[in-house]
Amino acid sequence: MSGKNKKDKGRQYPPTFTLPNRKSKYKTEDEEQEDIQQRTEKILDVYRQLLPGLLHKLARIPDPRSPKKVKHQMTIMMIYGILMFVFQMPSRRETNQEMTGPRLLKHLQAVFPELTDMPHQDTLCRLLEKMDVDQIEIAYIDMLRHLIYKKKFKNLLHQKTLPCGSRRNTKIRDEPMLG
Repeated sequence: MSGKNKKDKGRQYPPTFTLPNRKSKYKTEDEEQEDIQQRTEKILDVYRQLLPGLLHKLARIPDPRSPKKVKHQMTIMMIYGILMFVFQMPSRRETNQEMTGPRLLKHLQAVFPELTDMPHQDTLCRLLEKMDVDQIEIAYIDMLRHLIYKKKFKNLLHQKTLPCGSRRNTKIRDEPMLG
């Protein structure tokens, strides 16, 4: 059914975003590397602005684990879950292999000095099974409401898009803002 026929039937469909069918705009490897570097820096700027407030809200969620058995703080567990989402890890096994290495740990310790070891993915899974995950959604929505109210989204935009990182195939891409 074509787009025109769908509209004739009175249905409303969200707009779609299609990638252009063209070759790369880069002429040299250095040019491509420079663009990737700039995009990565923009993404990190967004994370630096958003993470502290979000982690503060997430730290207020009650921890259902036994205090005597806790090896990783709730904040560290939430960071691990956020990174799993940001890096778009397809499975828990791949997450364990990719995100528990010493190189990533070293880089994360520069930002989060309290991080001594990366948790196992099963540990995060058990935590999420026991806790009220709706509280994570509430904290996220509160953060978005605050950003919209304070009009901070405009400061985070890069070429009219909100940068969103993806590590898959070493590509970084921007997600267009909705609306």
